[in-house]
Amino acid sequence: MNKNKITGFTDEELDLVNWGEPEDMGKFPNINKLGHVKDSSDKVVSDITPLIMVINSAGQDWREIVQAMVAAGANLDMPIENYYGRNTTAREIANTYRKGL
Repeated sequence: MNKNKITGFTDEELDLVNWGEPEDMGKFPNINKLGHVKDSSDKVVSDITPLIMVINSAGQDWREIVQAMVAAGANLDMPIENYYGRNTTAREIANTYRKGL
């Protein structure tokens, strides 16, 4: 079982990522905020953004939510220097693992 946890976001921000509708995405105080994924020993194993969380979830309307996040200022090309040990962007993750935007 994966015991990783996401840190650096408020409960309200995580609720927006997990349950928000496209029209809610403008409510993020900082839509490009950088958080962390920590393992069970509290070691940072990755950096993460709200945009990447939505892409990773691959929920039914994830593309529509991503478009709304970008319209609200999310940066698809913001460099993430430690995404599980490598450099990447939200766009690259979407293109590689979710058949693009």
